[in-house]
Amino acid sequence: MTRVGAPRGSQARRLRFCLVTSAHVCNNPRLVKEADALHGAGHDVRVVAIWADATNGMRDDALMRSRDWRLHRIRVARREWDSRFRWVAGSLTQAAARQAFDRGVRTDAIRDQAASRFVRQLTRAAAREPADVIVGHNLQALPAVVRAARRIGGDARVGFDLEDLHSGELPDEPSIEATRRLVSEVERRYLPECDFLLASADGIADEVVRQYGVRRPSVVHNVFPLSDRSVTTTEERRGGGGTVSLYWYSQVIGPRRGLEEAVTALSQLPPTVHLHLRGNRDESYAESLASLASELGVENRVHVLAPAPPDALVSLARQHDIGLALEQPTTLNRRLCVTNKFFTYLLGGIAVAATDTPGQRSMMSRVPGVGFTYPAGDANSLARGLSALVNDPAALAAAKQTAYEHAVKRFSWELEEPKLLDILTRFDAQEATRARSAS
Repeated sequence: MTRVGAPRGSQARRLRFCLVTSAHVCNNPRLVKEADALHGAGHDVRVVAIWADATNGMRDDALMRSRDWRLHRIRVARREWDSRFRWVAGSLTQAAARQAFDRGVRTDAIRDQAASRFVRQLTRAAAREPADVIVGHNLQALPAVVRAARRIGGDARVGFDLEDLHSGELPDEPSIEATRRLVSEVERRYLPECDFLLASADGIADEVVRQYGVRRPSVVHNVFPLSDRSVTTTEERRGGGGTVSLYWYSQVIGPRRGLEEAVTALSQLPPTVHLHLRGNRDESYAESLASLASELGVENRVHVLAPAPPDALVSLARQHDIGLALEQPTTLNRRLCVTNKFFTYLLGGIAVAATDTPGQRSMMSRVPGVGFTYPAGDANSLARGLSALVNDPAALAAAKQTAYEHAVKRFSWELEEPKLLDILTRFDAQEATRARSAS
């Protein structure tokens, strides 16, 4: 069996990498692509992640069957007997730290524990082996990677990948202002200590510079390898044969994701148009969405699909006709980001209907001819844009072909991977901030 990330040849220096996330690796395709790229270039790659539930644990196992890089998992499942104490202890410690932080205690130890329930375990696991480069992949991992780099010492470089602007993920509501302050302080404390930063979108990179005055992160888009188009799946094609399939996916089928406007728009389209949603169901939300579909008479045209591994997302997207990028401008991060689903649709060769957020508007201007944008929340505008494609098969076919051509020419992993490898393997000790060594 061909394994992902088989070394592609010799190099001047084989580096030791440690990638850290507080999520399951199956839910972090960006980290998986990074680990694959580094291992494929001949580097030693170790990933530190968590094991929080059995379902995702099995998905991790399936993913790792085709990988040769190493995965170190910290068991923190609340309902598993062998890790329940670890979960309870971490939760109680985090709650106490959060209370202290809200009362004005601003030490590193208090702030880090308040923001990251398992910061000690992540730090300890990351520092367990020597590493040349340590990279964090979400907010809870940010304090841990800087701490681990301090413990390892020497010329260990530390970096952080801003797939999202975490301080911008929270809605602008007074009730969560304290949480936003905590997240912002974590970013403000540790982003300047990183030797390099990555971002998934230009808007996020620019905002990080504006807020924290750091060097502009290098933008590496959430794109996918061309080979993902040929991954074998067991699902049948959803479009074709006189039907048109609208497609949306995410980790969770839940609220504030624009799905209500998609169902409403569906009710204004011909009965040959169906909507397919992929992800884990938020049961209470699923009931309300099903109720809306029933009220609008489209309950038989809305279909829920099971979650899929990262490798299969592009191949699965190919089975549909129009991808929905329904980002809602409810937070700063959502206004700025360009999610991986956008690029999945392009490489899958399907048309794109996107909300007119700044991040998506900018990206759509770079891929003319793939579809249309519409104001978020305006189901009628979404329906009009979809109708223009649904009722004109030639226009729909042209948009799908154009999407694929843009992906091949500008937005594939084959184009982004060399950029990422150059950033991660640029080992210049003079580049380091040395701030962590002095602290």
